[in-house]
Amino acid sequence: DTTIVLNTIHPQPKAGFSISRAAICLGDNVSFTSTANGGDGTITDWNWNFNDGSLPATGQVQSHLYTNAGNYNVSHFITNSHGCNSDTISKPFKVYAQPTVNAGPDVFVLEGGTATLEPVYTGEDNIYLWSPSDYLNSTSVPRPVTTPLADITYNISVTNPGGCSISDEVFVKVLKGPKIPNTFSPNGDGINDKWIIEFLDTYPNCKVVVFTR
Repeated sequence: DTTIVLNTIHPQPKAGFSISRAAICLGDNVSFTSTANGGDGTITDWNWNFNDGSLPATGQVQSHLYTNAGNYNVSHFITNSHGCNSDTISKPFKVYAQPTVNAGPDVFVLEGGTATLEPVYTGEDNIYLWSPSDYLNSTSVPRPVTTPLADITYNISVTNPGGCSISDEVFVKVLKGPKIPNTFSPNGDGINDKWIIEFLDTYPNCKVVVFTR
């Protein structure tokens, strides 16, 4: 009988990597760092696929710039000094486009009334923050309701998990209830000579009509 010692079988290396950020905004760089285990050999090659049509990359640490927003599955494997390839590991990664917001034109509210602020947004997974919080029913919804007691300017800030952020402002004008006298005496005695409607100045571009019953 002949016995041959076979010492050319090696354990498979184990792939692994970390990502510097869970998500980014379009235009930001992101870093990928291999945490692979080479088994009983040393790592000689690091292989990366960024799932965006770019050429595969090599190196233990990779910095990558995505040119399109979207969801990506980044995959990685290594080769050790014995020529053994590891398993291939994949992790999801998201690139967000810059959100947009248009807070809209000035809002006019009658004294004691309410109004819904209705900005126009674009973007995914948006996080909303209104300030100040005065007179609002919520500061974290996209279209809150305000019950203002005085004129106020609101700022809406829109952020997403990638770190993209943008803001805009909207002015809310409170129209106080006009007090309309039903008589006046323009006789020059200095008493009630003028017909004065209180708070009329708070109504921009208003039209006053006088008529008989």
